[in-house]
Amino acid sequence: MRYKDLLDIVRELNPYHVVEIGTWNGKRAAEFMAVSNCEYTGFDLFEDATKETDKHEYNVKPHNNIIDVASRLEGLGFHNFTLVKGNTNDTLREWPKSNFDFAYIDGGHSIETIKNDFDFIYENIDEGGTIVLDDYYFPEIEGMGCNFLEDMGEVIKSTDKTDQGFVYLLKVIKNGSG
Repeated sequence: MRYKDLLDIVRELNPYHVVEIGTWNGKRAAEFMAVSNCEYTGFDLFEDATKETDKHEYNVKPHNNIIDVASRLEGLGFHNFTLVKGNTNDTLREWPKSNFDFAYIDGGHSIETIKNDFDFIYENIDEGGTIVLDDYYFPEIEGMGCNFLEDMGEVIKSTDKTDQGFVYLLKVIKNGSG
């Protein structure tokens, strides 16, 4: 349900440049480009992920190869995208920034990584730009999720249930709220 809510936000905003942290298999990338005809930049560990990064970031999903994801997107007719492989603690700082007005953060799940990713995106997104973070947990899960940013935005509650409770989205507008 939260991914439908996410696409509704993208459709409504119709951003010109979307940045996604946590591209995974490229499904969201394709959806973003389909509903908004945007330029897309996606960050992920891709095949650089290890058992250690999975443990640190609370990841349980299999990993994708950057070449396979690029081929998948091109096969769907999308060409206005850039994929960046590596740890966002490094790759974000090295990224030759261009203007962007929408960001979706769903990479690592540790508070440390979410804070790194959010701080960089918030600092660099266009004024009035929208940031949506996945992994707002109810009840809160110690050590993970974006709950610590709740005061900055609006929690978008969905019906997505996990073993521990619910997972929602958090929507933040730069220099605004909800």
